[in-house]
Amino acid sequence: MASASPTPPPAGEPQSPAAPADFEPADVLKEGDSVMITGGDLHRMLTLKPGMKMKLGKVANVDIGSLIGQPCGIMYEVDDRRRRLVPYRGPTSQDLEEAEVDADIAGKDNRHLLDAQSAAQNLTQEEIERMKQTDGVRGIVDKLVQSSATFNTKTAFSQQKYIRRKKKKYVCTFVVERPTPDSMCEQWCPTRRNETYPAIELRWVRMRVDALAQLLCVANIHATSRAMVVERTNGFLNAAILHRMGPDGVLYHVLNPQKQASMTYARNMDLVDVKRRWKCLRRAALLDPEIAGQHPAEKQKRDPRPVEPTAETDASSPVPEGAASTVAVHAGPAPAPEPSQWYNGHEARALFAENPCDTLVVADDSPALTQEVAELLPYVALGATIAVYCPFLEPLCELFRELRDDCVCMMIRDTWYREYQVLPGRTHPFVNMTHNGGYIFSAIRVQRRPDPAAAAAAAPLPEADAKRHRAEE
Repeated sequence: MASASPTPPPAGEPQSPAAPADFEPADVLKEGDSVMITGGDLHRMLTLKPGMKMKLGKVANVDIGSLIGQPCGIMYEVDDRRRRLVPYRGPTSQDLEEAEVDADIAGKDNRHLLDAQSAAQNLTQEEIERMKQTDGVRGIVDKLVQSSATFNTKTAFSQQKYIRRKKKKYVCTFVVERPTPDSMCEQWCPTRRNETYPAIELRWVRMRVDALAQLLCVANIHATSRAMVVERTNGFLNAAILHRMGPDGVLYHVLNPQKQASMTYARNMDLVDVKRRWKCLRRAALLDPEIAGQHPAEKQKRDPRPVEPTAETDASSPVPEGAASTVAVHAGPAPAPEPSQWYNGHEARALFAENPCDTLVVADDSPALTQEVAELLPYVALGATIAVYCPFLEPLCELFRELRDDCVCMMIRDTWYREYQVLPGRTHPFVNMTHNGGYIFSAIRVQRRPDPAAAAAAAPLPEADAKRHRAEE
């Protein structure tokens, strides 16, 4: 099984562990790859570049470029001396979580403990640093336990927490993976809060990972889907839908005025053939085809007009020096124009009239959410699924009342998502999690129910009533 080898370090520098031989070439990281680094309260997405440096844990200026040529999906640790990431060969994550203590020597309570770490630990920091190079993690933890004056007076639970905390302190490991929709959700809208996560911005809507999973499920996104999407997630929801649909689905992105399509997340997930699968159109142009709904940057791509040589610029006649290259370029057959990602109003209306979309997905917190959905409803096929995400409940309640005559199986839901700590005798949910992941409205579009009063007025009168009506006239 072929595998790529990492670039050897300069002469005189110790060799780092090589990539395992059982990895496919596709699993080996290359320059320009997007990766997600997780570990040590860090959750960050970045693009690999040679010489790239950043702070990891307590070590600054770590050479992230050293990951080029290494396998993806395994655990790494920071080499303090060379300040680079190397494959981790120590205890597994299971070993770091489990802490074995002797219950016979444990104290009954912690009433005699004092918050004086320097007095409780006999080892100095210099001695600990020397042991890191010689004894390894298990040796350091054993020496710390033996040198602690208060370890035996702690309860069994406190001893387990002490050992686990020391293991995590002296072994800072990181997992390097390919970006996925759920890992990006965890980066921008984490389920657990701490000081390392970025602050929530109000400029665009962020979805928690459980809300994204529910939205894709109730929207019935699958291969060969034709989804119409209105979103304010900075392009993240579009990338997640394309990732779920695969290479055969098509996404129609309806943009509001002055908005642009962001493909950053699609590029980070290495989605292929994005421009063919991701079509954009202006909402104003879709509702009014007389408006030019074409992006200005795409006009020349859609209608290229190569300059044909004329009598004045024939090869037999003298040509100015600056115009000679123009004639040479356009003398042959014109190249096929690149397929445009944008649709104008006429194209979009004709397309949806012939083949309506089979799902409508909206993620927005605008006060005009009900109007947006109602305007796009005619371009969705009968029997199609409608899924709307909003961080607030009130806009979805208004939408529920508006679509009562056009949809069935209407439902508004939220998710109760909790991550649990699973340890012997101490299994409980984490206490610093977010309280709510937003609300999702789902429905199935059907033929609009006729108005009973209008139907009665338009119905033909019985023959006796018709004769009486004519007589009265």
